[in-house]
Amino acid sequence: MNRTGIEWADRTWNPITGCTNDCRDPRGRPYCYAQKLAEGRLAHKYPNGFQPTFWLDRRNQVTPRQKPQIVFTGSMGDMWAGRTKFWEYMRRDIWITMEQASQHAYVVLTKLPSKMIRSDAVDLVGAGAWVGVSVEDQAPLDRVQELVSRFDSPRRVVSFEPMFGPIEIPPQLLLELDWIIVGGCTGIKNPVLPRAEWVADLCLQAMAAGVAIFIKDNLIPVIATKFDDDEAAAWVRRWQQWPEDMLEHLGRTERRPTGGRPTDGNGRAPLGQV
Repeated sequence: MNRTGIEWADRTWNPITGCTNDCRDPRGRPYCYAQKLAEGRLAHKYPNGFQPTFWLDRRNQVTPRQKPQIVFTGSMGDMWAGRTKFWEYMRRDIWITMEQASQHAYVVLTKLPSKMIRSDAVDLVGAGAWVGVSVEDQAPLDRVQELVSRFDSPRRVVSFEPMFGPIEIPPQLLLELDWIIVGGCTGIKNPVLPRAEWVADLCLQAMAAGVAIFIKDNLIPVIATKFDDDEAAAWVRRWQQWPEDMLEHLGRTERRPTGGRPTDGNGRAPLGQV
């Protein structure tokens, strides 16, 4: 495992790397930070580039004797990118390893929830993992419904990173979630960033449903379009939450937000008052 600068995690663990998704921003530019690293600065460590790869020597980097930590599993790819029987076997081997070191809180994200087979879901529930989907805007929100239908656990996550548009989560679907993560695009120069109002509105949706939400620091410049830098940083960090059941699993003290700015009559953050 590796230490990470990702604010919501303690470590990353990548027994599988690579992905076959063609991730592009609204301007048509590829933006995947993991692919950029694997084919660029870290190319010497990734002989297969960004093709799906199983790393046998990394499988046992998690052990039952380690201190409980939040482990972002598969941060350098998509665990469901490999689609043959071989990959089904390799994934199951990883899920079993996770279950044997279940003191950790594993977070697994995918853009391919339709590839999650029943044995994946059963094993991930057994490992006590938090499993989620990555969604960029309203259009692929059906990934969330796919996640709910396949992963029978309350530990469901949606990562809106990068966030490219406003998001309206149906209330009943929102109640099926345990955690929302929101961030900006980091893989390219002059990235497409969300509007402050979109971020604030998602915070209010989460708060109304009692769902934990984590706003990443890379959105401080977005919020700073409404406040000065210090106030923007303070606003973002008030919305850096972890799910209560995750904190209990790790034996950590709970952190709650103090709330956002006032809302309009519809319960939404008005323009200029995020």
